[in-house]
Amino acid sequence: MNKVLYAACSIPAWVDMAEQLKRENGWIPCYWIGRSRVESMVRSYFPDVVFHDHLQAVKGQLPAEGRSLHLPALDSKLLIDLAYHEVIALNMMDRLDVIGLTFQERRRFYHWSLRYWSAVLDHFQPDIYFNPSTPHQVYDYVLYILCRRRGIKTILFSDPFAINFLYPMEDFKAGSPRILKSYQDKIAQGIPSTVVLSEGTESRLQALLGKYEAARHASVGNLLDQDRTRPSFVLDLAKHALFYIKYAIQVLKGNLSVKDFRASETALHELRLLFHRDIGSRLWTRRLKRYYRSRAHPVDTNCSYIYVALHFQPELSTSPEGGMFVDQFLMVNLLSKAAPPDWLIYVKEHPVQFTSLWGANKSARSLDFYSDLESLPNVRLVSLESSPFELIDNAKAVASISGTSCWEAVLRGVPALVFGHTWYNGCEGVFFTSTLHDCQNAIRKIQQGYAIDDQRVRLFVKTIEELGCQGDLYEDIQLQSFASSENPRVAALVNGMTRAIQCFLNGDGPATDD
Repeated sequence: MNKVLYAACSIPAWVDMAEQLKRENGWIPCYWIGRSRVESMVRSYFPDVVFHDHLQAVKGQLPAEGRSLHLPALDSKLLIDLAYHEVIALNMMDRLDVIGLTFQERRRFYHWSLRYWSAVLDHFQPDIYFNPSTPHQVYDYVLYILCRRRGIKTILFSDPFAINFLYPMEDFKAGSPRILKSYQDKIAQGIPSTVVLSEGTESRLQALLGKYEAARHASVGNLLDQDRTRPSFVLDLAKHALFYIKYAIQVLKGNLSVKDFRASETALHELRLLFHRDIGSRLWTRRLKRYYRSRAHPVDTNCSYIYVALHFQPELSTSPEGGMFVDQFLMVNLLSKAAPPDWLIYVKEHPVQFTSLWGANKSARSLDFYSDLESLPNVRLVSLESSPFELIDNAKAVASISGTSCWEAVLRGVPALVFGHTWYNGCEGVFFTSTLHDCQNAIRKIQQGYAIDDQRVRLFVKTIEELGCQGDLYEDIQLQSFASSENPRVAALVNGMTRAIQCFLNGDGPATDD
């Protein structure tokens, strides 16, 4: 029997998978962190589990069972050992930073998180930590690093949505050694003249080889559409004014005192959102976009250049998957130093960065960020209207922390310079370039005529097909919404994920049934 701590598991499919792993492998959930929509399902399957609401965990609020835990003191050895992770966790708090957290507030929350989640591990003694993604909230990242330090088994899922497959791994930095070894073994055995992929995967790859409009990731388009159709500034003001009028009426009727109103967390929350998200973020993103546009250069695709596609922030693709390169200026600066004298670095901002849907703040992007990029002599900010695929196809190389643009580049025959930890690291055409020396070596190879073997790229995808399980949990609404008993596709996915975990733990071959 193994006790399991499930973190960030907020859809029915993960609950069904946990139930199957309990039946088949003796996995007993002891602590579950998920959104309220799965609480009743979790409690019905696992009556003895402690359920901690995901949003409460994000904010540092505790379940009833957590309030009596004894929180340990932190010593210098622990803090020094986790010093790298402290930097990551403090940056991760940009997600919480609607109103502007001070350094002291961030550090206090990080230290409290270390103490509370250490107490959880001390009390519940889990054998396995499971997270369906790379941990990217403070609570699940702190849990992850504490488990790794204590030798508790960690199981994460990588979700290469570009090919619609998932696979388990222990460490998001290392990825899946099993997949990488199988890939290298296949190369050693000889590359087939044609690598045959499943129909669904082939369709996705072909879309990325076509026009950008057909290949653009759906979530990007959806966010841009939502921002365009967002209620007007005046309507937002009216909505919040109505909220306060209702409170005032309750005070006048004697149902609430003014003191009650001032002490209301809901009222304070609404007031903060009004000024910092609904007003401040709109004004800030408009100013930021105007500033960027005023400094953007036209693109000359006839010159030699490296195309850098910036990431939207804050997001897991840079925090934690980018490590220290969560500051994307560091990546561009390295490229600027490593590039030949006659090469330019074209930098394009992520279009979602200029939306205000998620409460943009100055921690994520500042005017100084663009000024610093401009100060590098061979760096050019380029127009938001520039076609990403045109920039990719004419580039000497494409660079990002861990973004889709690098995967698109490799498929289209252009080398990729990657600075973070991503699912396609290790694939043909991908150079991991976290140091100046790495950048210089990769660029030297590219100058010498390095060419991507497209069959090796396809073989990498084939390896993931064989050792992973099919499904896109973060884009497919049906897979997100239904339990196994309600949808046969969910049942197939749950079975596939369970088999993938079992094979992963046993070191066996393909998890698929074919």
